[in-house]
Amino acid sequence: MAQLLVVGGRQRRGAVGLQEWQAYDQARVVLVDTDSGMAELYWTYETPQHLSAPSHPSQVFKSGFLEGDRLWLVTQTEVTVWDCHQRRVVSRWSHPWFNDLHHVRPLGADHWLVANTGLDQVLKLNCRGEVTEQWGVGQVPTWERFDPEVDYRQVPTTKPHETHPNFVFIVEEDVWVTRFHPQDAICISTERPALSIQAGGPHDGVEFEAGIGFTTVNGFLGVCPRSVFSEPKDAQDPMKWTELHSCRPDSDLLGWCRGLHFFSDSEAWVGFSRLRPTKFRRHVSWLKHGFRSVGLHGTAPTRIARYDVRTGECLQEIDLEAVGLNAVFGIYEWDA
Repeated sequence: MAQLLVVGGRQRRGAVGLQEWQAYDQARVVLVDTDSGMAELYWTYETPQHLSAPSHPSQVFKSGFLEGDRLWLVTQTEVTVWDCHQRRVVSRWSHPWFNDLHHVRPLGADHWLVANTGLDQVLKLNCRGEVTEQWGVGQVPTWERFDPEVDYRQVPTTKPHETHPNFVFIVEEDVWVTRFHPQDAICISTERPALSIQAGGPHDGVEFEAGIGFTTVNGFLGVCPRSVFSEPKDAQDPMKWTELHSCRPDSDLLGWCRGLHFFSDSEAWVGFSRLRPTKFRRHVSWLKHGFRSVGLHGTAPTRIARYDVRTGECLQEIDLEAVGLNAVFGIYEWDA
């Protein structure tokens, strides 16, 4: 199989009484050997205080991009680049507009794209961390809703978000982004029809050989051929979605489905984060049995699972809570 780097965060003690943007106290990367099923804590990180909201800022790695031995990762308010062998930061950027970052990926040799979810926008920045292009992906233009002079790194949250962009991907040089609330992916670099995603709120939009793979937070996996993105589209979802099934006979609550890595056209690793009581119940109305008001009974742990892409059958599962990972946002295959 392979070694995987799984990224996310450790839940803060007493997080049940805190808001989602205060839930994690340490960003973490876990190294997983898929042959043995063993996982080990590989490195940890906390954003400097002056770049964070003043009270209980969430310390968590969200989605990124692996290129050779360099792993690009975002925290809530920073872009970091890591040397995976040495487990150290080799580059770091922040910007006053950064709030609730969800994804980063390099664009060529000297630019990168970031999903700046808190301001419902996608930013293009150069190697000096300067914004060279910006796209608002909300219903209202960005700077009609927000003040460009404010340092949004110090703002705990800007929720409710209008569209909540999650993941940036590229198809034939066009830049696309998934949007959670409208349940779609839109092209921001060229005028093209939106791609409807009717299975649920989309998170990942991962490029791989067979096309673009999508997750929805309610546990569906879809693959879309690249040709679809350049064709005219109607309001129908062009993808065939596979519903993912639990490996656990004692629980059909999969958890928040985020993090995706294809290692063949037919099998993929998918990340799940344990469901916990939340004030944002409207976002998880798809649960068949709802939340328990107290405790963890009936919920599955934070983990990664290997799936047959065609059937949704769970082939293998690796628990990550033993190494202190309580939320998964990204999965990357790495040849250590």
